[in-house]
Amino acid sequence: MLRFISVVAIAAVVIAGCSNDNEAAPSAEAPADSVAAQPSATSVPVQPAASAQPTTSVTSDFAASDLPLDIAAGARHSCLLRSNGSVWCWGSNEHGQLGNGDVGASSVPVEAEGVADAVAIDAGWEHTCAVHSSGEISCWGDNSQGELGNGEIAQSVAAPVKVAGIEDATAVAAGHWHTCALHATNRVSCWGNNNEGQLGNGESGNPEA
Repeated sequence: MLRFISVVAIAAVVIAGCSNDNEAAPSAEAPADSVAAQPSATSVPVQPAASAQPTTSVTSDFAASDLPLDIAAGARHSCLLRSNGSVWCWGSNEHGQLGNGDVGASSVPVEAEGVADAVAIDAGWEHTCAVHSSGEISCWGDNSQGELGNGEIAQSVAAPVKVAGIEDATAVAAGHWHTCALHATNRVSCWGNNNEGQLGNGESGNPEA
C-alpha cells in the first residue's frame, strides 16, 4: 500500500513538471497586437498633394492646328515649339531669353522674333536656341560667355541671332553657359564657356564665341 502511494506521488510530480514546461515555452505565433502595429502599406505609392500638381495649361490659347511639338525649360524660363515653326517663351527675361526683343519677364507665352521655321529647340541657363528647317541655328539671351555663337561676347541679346558657320544642324543642346550642335554629318560643334573643357576641343579656359 505504501509503495502504491509513492508511485502515485512520483507520477503527480512528473505531470506537474511537464505542465510548467509547456507554460514556459514561447508561442510560435506573434501576438495579435504586435502584428497590427506593423506598417501595412509602405510599398504603396503615395499620391502627391493637389497643390503640387500642375493646374494650368500654357497651350490652351493656341489653335488646334498649331499644337506644341517640343518644349524646353531653362533656369527660370520655358519655351515651346509650335507645329507652325514658331517659338514661344515665358518666365524670366532679364537677359532677353524669351527672344521677343524685350527684357521684361512674362507670365504668358510670347513669340520669339523672326523664328518661323524651327524644327527643334533647347533652353540653357539663361539663353535659348532653335534649329531652323534650313539647318541654321538661332540663339538669344545671355551671351556673356559667347554661348549664342554669333562670334561676339556681350551681356545679352534680346532677339534671335544666327550661329556663325552652321548650316546643317539637326539638333541643338544648350547648357549653362555653352551650346552644342549636332550636324547632319554626325559631327558636333560647341561654343561658349570652356572653363571645365565642356567644348570638347581638348582645351579648357577662355570662352569660344
